[in-house]
Amino acid sequence: MTEMGFPQHLISMIASLYHNQKATIRRNKANCEPFNIEKGVRQGCILSPHLFNLYTEQIMRQADIDDMGINIGGRDITNLRYADDTALLSDNLTSMKTIFHRVNNAGQQAGLLLNAKKRQRLCIYQQAKSLVM
Repeated sequence: MTEMGFPQHLISMIASLYHNQKATIRRNKANCEPFNIEKGVRQGCILSPHLFNLYTEQIMRQADIDDMGINIGGRDITNLRYADDTALLSDNLTSMKTIFHRVNNAGQQAGLLLNAKKRQRLCIYQQAKSLVM
């Protein structure tokens, strides 16, 4: 968040929300011993989607894919994200492979693993100057 220009007092406030988190698991009407939560965002917390978006934004910046993707309205669009789903966009297969590998490498460095089983490819071919969907 510091690299993105957030003020230190806001970063400290958010960090304090996540400091010394503990959880238990309830099974058969009994709770296990509390354990420390060291990674991730709180499930159901209103702040969690925003924190995850910041996390994935930093991964996309580290991947250095801004000059790739598809051009829409004069802008290169390389990805669309919602919650924990990401669609990578490219106008050719070679570029798509490069985008995927760069995002995958940046994600691994940040501790994010992409699920290869959920990976899909959708190809849309445009024959004329307009694309009808």
